[in-house]
Amino acid sequence: EDGHSIGMHSYSHKYTEIYESLDSFKADLEKIRNLVKEKAGVECSLYRFPGGSSNSIGKKHIQEFIGYLDEEQIVYFDWNVSSKDATGVPLSVDEIVQNSTADLEKYRSAVILFHDSATKYNTVQALPKIIETIQAMENTEIVPITETSVPVQQIKKEE
Repeated sequence: EDGHSIGMHSYSHKYTEIYESLDSFKADLEKIRNLVKEKAGVECSLYRFPGGSSNSIGKKHIQEFIGYLDEEQIVYFDWNVSSKDATGVPLSVDEIVQNSTADLEKYRSAVILFHDSATKYNTVQALPKIIETIQAMENTEIVPITETSVPVQQIKKEE
């Protein structure tokens, strides 16, 4: 209702299980899809692969997964800017802000990778400054990802 988008990112986040086979991928996707429907009351049609579409664990089957998402009318998105908050070393708020905003102007559309968990409190703390920095840029607008957004994808579907 406030204009936000809901996307799926897997149910388990267990790479070796999700990417084991198409059946494993389908099962995980169905679980997260049902959970989103139950909790948010929406049919979700946006997805981000754990590790991104070019991850090394799912590479063997990634085209199958992409094809399946296409059949299910689910659009997947990767990122082209990283906050780098997924490293084992906690980053400061200023480092996350810098990583998230330094190269934004070189993209027509940018998708920034963030992580939100109990151990990523600096990411949440950095968000207001990131938002302010982006809003101060000329010809730049923060918009939700929707089914009609041009997807940022590291691996494209093979035709």
